[in-house]
Amino acid sequence: MKSFNTLSQVLRYLSEAHKTERTIVARMGLRTNGDLHLGNVFPLIVGTLLGSKIVKKGYEFRFVIYLVDQENGPEDLPFNKIPYNNKLSLADYSIFGIKKFVGDVQKEVPDIEVVYKKVSDIQKQKKFRILLKNILKKDKRINLQALCQKHGGKIKGYLRKDTFIFLCAQCGKKFSYFLYDKKLELMLDHDVLGVIEDNLFPIDIHIIGRDHTIVTEKNDSALEFREKLQKVLGVSKHITFLTPLVLGKDKKKMSKSNETGLFLSQIRNENYSIQNIVDFVSKNVNKKNIEVPKFMYNE
Repeated sequence: MKSFNTLSQVLRYLSEAHKTERTIVARMGLRTNGDLHLGNVFPLIVGTLLGSKIVKKGYEFRFVIYLVDQENGPEDLPFNKIPYNNKLSLADYSIFGIKKFVGDVQKEVPDIEVVYKKVSDIQKQKKFRILLKNILKKDKRINLQALCQKHGGKIKGYLRKDTFIFLCAQCGKKFSYFLYDKKLELMLDHDVLGVIEDNLFPIDIHIIGRDHTIVTEKNDSALEFREKLQKVLGVSKHITFLTPLVLGKDKKKMSKSNETGLFLSQIRNENYSIQNIVDFVSKNVNKKNIEVPKFMYNE
């Protein structure tokens, strides 16, 4: 898979690779784990900016946003099972905020089509389960999780032929599901999900944060891991668009997880225009240590 860092690089590639195809499809994934922050906002803005420039070149642009409401994460429950208030789950609350933000930004670029897909829905599709089975044939270390039918907590499992088998360490119960059983609330690691999502239907661009290129001491980078899984599923023609990191004054990535992220709720009147957000970032982050404002203005 080819990777690019700037809008201009992506546009040059697309103009050469898509001389006959008139529709460009981009996609990204968003965790539905609370209020929007800069880490997940900028890929959204980059996608809409890219779409506006592609439309100006005479193409149609479809922006597919996968709403990750169900995954194998550190939380005790998936986001769509975590109560937010009496009526909503954390995922419901997050999805409402995402759609409001995208709707506001889309007013500035109305000619792009935005499509939402929830992971809790797509993981039940037959093609999703087939892609997962093909991955599991090559790599049995993939972590599978589901919810215990008795107490509702997360349980680990594996696939044997065409049957998912899960064992609950808490109650000792064993649960079995046929490969295509839609009753199974299946949860996977974020990067495994990403590779399957890339192959559910043809895409041209996967928009992803540049932090996925960071190599840890023990493992490959997330991008390298995804590329290995992609080879299991065959050659993909899509490219990867790596969006800028948001760095703080300590030159480290600003993130929600380490409590250094900037939240959109800090923007006055919640006026989610692209320019307003760029200005907000410029005022609140050391300009010498951030790529985003320069990236946005120059591209």
